[in-house]
Amino acid sequence: MGLLKNSLDGHDLALTGEGQLRESLDRFIGVRGLEVRPNSSAFARLKRECQILHHERTDGYYGEIDARREATVKILDAIETLEIEPQHVAAFIEGKPVESPTGKVGIRSYPWPDLIADWVRETRAKEKTAYSWTKIINKLTAHVGHDDAAAVTEHDLIGWKDKLVSSGLSPTTIKNHLTVLRTLYNFAKGNKRIPASPAAGVKYRAKSDPRRKRRGYTEEDAKRILIAARKENEAHLRWVPWIEAFTGARLEEICGAYVADVYEFGGVWCLDIRLDNRGEDGSLKTEGSERKTPLHPALIVEGFLDYVRSLPKDGPLFPGITPDRFGSRAGNGTKTIGRWIRERVRIIDPRKAPNHSWRHYFKSVCRDADIEEEHHDALTGHKGQGGEGRDYGEYYVRKLYREICKIKSPV
Repeated sequence: MGLLKNSLDGHDLALTGEGQLRESLDRFIGVRGLEVRPNSSAFARLKRECQILHHERTDGYYGEIDARREATVKILDAIETLEIEPQHVAAFIEGKPVESPTGKVGIRSYPWPDLIADWVRETRAKEKTAYSWTKIINKLTAHVGHDDAAAVTEHDLIGWKDKLVSSGLSPTTIKNHLTVLRTLYNFAKGNKRIPASPAAGVKYRAKSDPRRKRRGYTEEDAKRILIAARKENEAHLRWVPWIEAFTGARLEEICGAYVADVYEFGGVWCLDIRLDNRGEDGSLKTEGSERKTPLHPALIVEGFLDYVRSLPKDGPLFPGITPDRFGSRAGNGTKTIGRWIRERVRIIDPRKAPNHSWRHYFKSVCRDADIEEEHHDALTGHKGQGGEGRDYGEYYVRKLYREICKIKSPV
């Protein structure tokens, strides 16, 4: 048999796979006149022994040999280029912590401020995002005692994760922290600033607590809030709850809107949720967030358009909300409206988020009104599950207006 021949290069003798091995063995049995049936256990044992002999001589089937050799060459080249000590390579392969102290030969320092600045420049991330991510990384640098991203080890990150868990942070917050870390390390690895991401093997699994699941407002909650809003003189307390209740829009979409975003389109008054008037630092949650949302008749009857007409045409819809350091009104809007909901309206259930619970409420009333899912997804700016076809074309305002009119006012 070819398996037993001597050769300087096993590559020349290698079979292409299991099929050729079986054919070779069938010929051998036939030539020798052996009484071994093709599907018997004896044939299976003989085939297995021949496969072992074949792989010892050739290092695998024909198609596997080049791939193994190529991978070996790449690993050796990488080790030579990076000047990593062999014991560190072995530790990495075995899944053990790989220590990479600052200043180690072959590994350049990469301070976290430089890494974040590079990431912001390439991704064009918003200043607010860079600020919040830096705060997360500052927690890590305080834990490890230095700011060199290239010197952080997997062992360091596991210790930091354990510290976050012990601190009582919610599972969602911990997952967000680790996501930020992985994103930055993947960026550094992709730009050849570090040989491997120490965050790649850091796992975190936490069972979700059903007691923390966010709830939507009930119809009674909605009624209490809207009646209370009628008595307010501050514009954002008067109108933001009403807009949330009858559009399902996110608070930041409403607080960041401009007067020019409210207009009549095809005979239907709309709130146009878009970036046009929000400046360079303006943002929306997703690409699908841009949409024209028809104003429910209850908003018109309530006098919302009279309020809009009283404002300068080129100004913000809610000028009374002070912008934060990043020029966004959403943060301060969230704080003031949230306090008002808790302290004045007295809705104190911690599972009801003062503003986001409106999104849950709106979805519930849409279903109660038999509005099809694709239409209330279009109204709220959600990415639906209807496949690629949902991404083509637009939802006409007149159709969405007919749908939104099916919703009954709780007051």
